[in-house]
Amino acid sequence: MTFFVLGLPRSRTAWLANFLTYDDLFCYHEGINGCHSMDEYKQKIENCGDSCTGLSLIDFEPYFPDAKKVIIDSNTERAVEFGKTMFDADLTELMAIAKSRLDNMEGLHISLSDINHRLREIWEYLTDSPFNKKRADQLIKLNIQTENIYDIDVKAMLNLKESVTSCLG
Repeated sequence: MTFFVLGLPRSRTAWLANFLTYDDLFCYHEGINGCHSMDEYKQKIENCGDSCTGLSLIDFEPYFPDAKKVIIDSNTERAVEFGKTMFDADLTELMAIAKSRLDNMEGLHISLSDINHRLREIWEYLTDSPFNKKRADQLIKLNIQTENIYDIDVKAMLNLKESVTSCLG
């Protein structure tokens, strides 16, 4: 059973890969990284999942016609701001293309703000394994990449890192 969790950058795909890796189930995060062809990627994730932002720009669906997909619906502003801050790049056009592809993709669409409340639905849609509410609740409490975590002042954090590095260096 191969499945996908798709979304724009900063849409909790890494957190969902962690959530969906449990017992005999494994979900990569950006599993396409390191692959040189779609055939290599298909072999890599066979009977696994991939929680990926990059696939929104690739015509991957013909390679996985029966795979289930959860699409995280979010706005492009977070992804664009992430690109500006982390890569000093304007990703506005690229994210608009990705957003359009995601909006038109078939699968279970989940709003970014609803992920925590719909974990059972996501789990049951993608897997045949029993849902572990206790584990889900524990991961929610860890508060990893939840509720607009990117809205913190990342530029200030990067400046602090540069200051500390220069003092130590």
